Amino acid sequence: LFGVGGSNGSPGNLYTWSTDNQWNVAPTITMTRGSKTINFGLDLVYAMQGTGSIGQANGQLSFTRYGTQQYPLSSGGTSVGSGVADLLLGVPGAGLVDWNDTYYRTWPYIGGFVQTDWRVSRNLTMNLGLRYDVQIPWVERDNRVNNGFDLNTVNPVNSAVLANWTKNRASYSNANVIYPDPPAAILGGKLFVPPGGSRRTYNTDWEDIQPRIGLAWSIDRSTVLRTGGGIYHATATQGNYTDGFSQQTTYIRSLNGDQTPDAGLTGAYSLQDPFPNGLIQPSGSSRGLLTNIGNAVSYDGHQRVIPRTFQYSFGIQRRIPGSILLDTSYVGSQTVHTAMSYNMDYLPMSVFLQGQAKSSLLDTTVPNPFFGIVPPNTTLGASPNIAAKYLYYPYPEFSGITISTNPWGRYRYDSLQLRVTKRFNGDRAHAGAFTTVFSYTFSKNFQTTNRLNNWDLSEAPVHELVSYDKPQNLSFSGVWDLPFGRNRGLFNHANRWVNVAIGGWTMNYIFTYHSGIPVNGINVLFSCDTVLTTEQTHDHWFNNAKSCYKGFPNGYYLRTAPDRYPWLRQMDNMTMNLAMAKTFTLTERWKFNLRGESFNLANHPLYGAPDTTYTDARFGMLPVAQQNFPRLIQVSAKLLF
Repeated sequence: LFGVGGSNGSPGNLYTWSTDNQWNVAPTITMTRGSKTINFGLDLVYAMQGTGSIGQANGQLSFTRYGTQQYPLSSGGTSVGSGVADLLLGVPGAGLVDWNDTYYRTWPYIGGFVQTDWRVSRNLTMNLGLRYDVQIPWVERDNRVNNGFDLNTVNPVNSAVLANWTKNRASYSNANVIYPDPPAAILGGKLFVPPGGSRRTYNTDWEDIQPRIGLAWSIDRSTVLRTGGGIYHATATQGNYTDGFSQQTTYIRSLNGDQTPDAGLTGAYSLQDPFPNGLIQPSGSSRGLLTNIGNAVSYDGHQRVIPRTFQYSFGIQRRIPGSILLDTSYVGSQTVHTAMSYNMDYLPMSVFLQGQAKSSLLDTTVPNPFFGIVPPNTTLGASPNIAAKYLYYPYPEFSGITISTNPWGRYRYDSLQLRVTKRFNGDRAHAGAFTTVFSYTFSKNFQTTNRLNNWDLSEAPVHELVSYDKPQNLSFSGVWDLPFGRNRGLFNHANRWVNVAIGGWTMNYIFTYHSGIPVNGINVLFSCDTVLTTEQTHDHWFNNAKSCYKGFPNGYYLRTAPDRYPWLRQMDNMTMNLAMAKTFTLTERWKFNLRGESFNLANHPLYGAPDTTYTDARFGMLPVAQQNFPRLIQVSAKLLF
């Protein structure tokens, strides 16, 4: 399968399946004691889930303009190179082939609760509750799963690699590049479920205590106060990694910006033979610490703290003069212990800064001490030469090691919510019954779930808006029995046929407004005063003067731009929908319903995110195609009998 121009190819050979079975016993007891109603209960679950995914089993090659852009080591935009030209030359930019197994996981869940509804007095009710549950980690039926990472054990390739490393360093001569000293030992490797040991790859979180409290107080006949809070726990979603059982072979285009020495337009690494070293076959747990050696790997630690959400709210409802119901409240939540990833296998900061000053120290290729030792169809085993940077990694036999289960992440949501409801029923005969609802929410939604540079532990996790933050949300809706026709305020004396045409209609309307979500940050060298523009237009959404933007001299600069800008957002979304309907009585038995609807009545276009790649031709512009539908009008009819 081919993808041209930066796309990833057709997903036509992707197929996934899953089946879920669950045994559930949930006995409950309810008791009434005077003004109290008490509920007890258990929730006993045994869950089973089978999953399978063949992935890209037929393979995938993407033509990303890599072969025809001016500088192979840089990330070119859409104006640099041509994906079609890459295809004609037979020079893929990326690719892969999947070889996947299937899995069957089972786990028990135990929960218990007590809940009390207590009518303290005529105008005061309290709700008190406590829940405790335990999510026992799952077991894979045939142990087809990883079990963490061993950071301290000597890897089986240690002796052979160190011998090569020492020999290569002694014979290497380049005054501009340092061939680093070999480490004391080559350590680390993937772990699997040990024979006769625990089959559960995560520790059990025994601290899932969840108290809840609620209060409703009728202050007077027109005012009610409601408040409450509680702790809630999410369902664990980690499935752990399956390296060794599901394997992916990636297309190796280059380690230094050029094709490997024996590559040609019709030879190895071309379309004729894109995987000359064959595919990585699933080996299960048989290779032990050698599993996926030579590639980047990820793993889950044994800790699996269940995310905790603290929810709280305070609100007042009041009926004010004019038959208006006012409902205002504060609603908030905080979630802690969400997973955050960290790449522990990257350049030391001192070496990174040396590469910043002189990138050739790290980008120049040197003799590869892993060549001929680790599999040739891996990143580090494909070529006799390798970029020098890989030899500085703490675990150099891998091209990156990411732990995915650090419970460091946090979310926070705060909102002010207002709802006003007004009913006009007193003069229905003349004005028609009319109900309108106004709703408004002002909110902020923050996350602390990543670092801008996920390998740098000296950098604090970034506190930022979530990608879907919409601070302003407003809606105005209503229903109106139109005052036309007999027994109504207008055309009260209309004849029969005029009354049939104009009487008895009902109109529904809804207007909504949502703020746009934040625009992604642009991580470049910026030389102008501001990214904002004084006059925001479709083709000038922010300051897109290309003279203001310049790429970093090399890849060894820390990201400093935020993931997204809190002060620059995509288009706001405003929509007006309108519907009118009437039911005609034909006979006592037969009725005819006619309905007309208009969506996006104002024909307001909504465009997606602006292009934030400064080398693109449409940089700083909104997309040409709109995301929403233009004005849409439809009529429907229904016969009832």
